Amino acid sequence: MHTTKHAIILSCSLLVLFLAGGGPGYSRSAVVGIIVSGTGIKVSGYAVPSNTALFSGDEVQVSDRGTAVIKLAHGGVLVLSKQTTASFHQQGDSITVGLSQGRISVAQPRAGTPMEVSAEGIRVEPERGAEATGHIIFSHGKLSVTSTEGNLRIEGQDVAAEAASGMRVTLNRVPSNEASAASGVRWVVYQRHANNKTADDSDDNGKNPTAISHVAAHVPPAACEHAASPSVPAVACHENGEGE
Repeated sequence: MHTTKHAIILSCSLLVLFLAGGGPGYSRSAVVGIIVSGTGIKVSGYAVPSNTALFSGDEVQVSDRGTAVIKLAHGGVLVLSKQTTASFHQQGDSITVGLSQGRISVAQPRAGTPMEVSAEGIRVEPERGAEATGHIIFSHGKLSVTSTEGNLRIEGQDVAAEAASGMRVTLNRVPSNEASAASGVRWVVYQRHANNKTADDSDDNGKNPTAISHVAAHVPPAACEHAASPSVPAVACHENGEGE
């Protein structure tokens, strides 16, 4: 009995240490969200199941046949498509998602915590205080930002643009000879309506079926029962047949 008691105390102590950041790969202090569903997901190099918490500093990798649906801790839903790698960082009340490659679909509620997606020094941020949904793709030196609702602001060195609802902004990275460009590259910006596709839209031509309208298929019904919370944007629950 005495041994069992100590074993229980030890187990509880280890659990507290793990939750506080003592577990392997989780020495961060801030929980930025949770992977609510998906397949083929690794966090900081380790395969993980659904319902895995994400900490500030974690990197999420999605396999070539996988997908990951992430509910941010204080608002918003992200869908990481196949072959996507992204890191998560929290500073104060703001969350930054560093997109190394792939595609992220964003659903930001009106009252959600400020967040932005960053790729090669370019920052994409939903308009604060307003609902916004869209897709952000980064591949082979090309960044594509499409807004399906609301405004997505795009900022970086010598770059200032905005993808309004129904618009796509494409940035192509090209070598720069300008001494002022510290990174040695510059971005050429193109803007057009999202439905005006060209042959150059190879990364957004339907080969990847994940879209923000499909978020509903991955959000658990139980989450929609608490849709009054900004943790689940209304668009996800409306698409799922809830709240009608």
